[in-house]
Amino acid sequence: MNEDGQMNFGFENPWCPEYLVIISPSNKIKGDVKIMKKMTHSFIGLDKYQLNSIAHITLFNLIDPPLNEKEIFEISENILRNFKNFRVYLKHVEYFNKGKNAQTLVIKIENPEIIKHIHASFLKTQLGLKFKTKTIKPHVTIAKGIPTRDKDKIPQDPFIFNYEADFECDGIVFLRRFVKRHDENEKVIVAKYEIIKEIKF
Repeated sequence: MNEDGQMNFGFENPWCPEYLVIISPSNKIKGDVKIMKKMTHSFIGLDKYQLNSIAHITLFNLIDPPLNEKEIFEISENILRNFKNFRVYLKHVEYFNKGKNAQTLVIKIENPEIIKHIHASFLKTQLGLKFKTKTIKPHVTIAKGIPTRDKDKIPQDPFIFNYEADFECDGIVFLRRFVKRHDENEKVIVAKYEIIKEIKF
């Protein structure tokens, strides 16, 4: 798993569902991050996918999981019964290194412990998940894949770099899209992510 919480599976079926499991912030925060993306785009240029991506906190990805959706949702509901609503505090930004030549600009989460606990709870399930690592660093992405040489082109605007906000988390959201895979290095996206399930605590 990488810093975005991605999981790996075998690629037996070349056409397979891919699920993104997230925590969704408030509409106000989504709007603020959209402005940040546009500001960043004006300085270094972002691809259309990044520019239109809606702000979220990634818990993990499921790629062609061994269980059907009904089973996945039942397991997830059982896990989330152990949690209750909590506030998520966002404060300031930082850069993640994406290899030697790229950076990712993210909003930091001041209290990541509960989100990490939710993620860790899925490690103990029957979902058949395979993790590269057993930890995540929850965050909200503004822009990823920024060439290191372009990092200094983004000014230290206080709206971005001193950003503070909070929201109440009351559950998780499952999104799904379909992809064609022949191996782990080849992926053709054939649809956009769509919300298919919201599970409350």
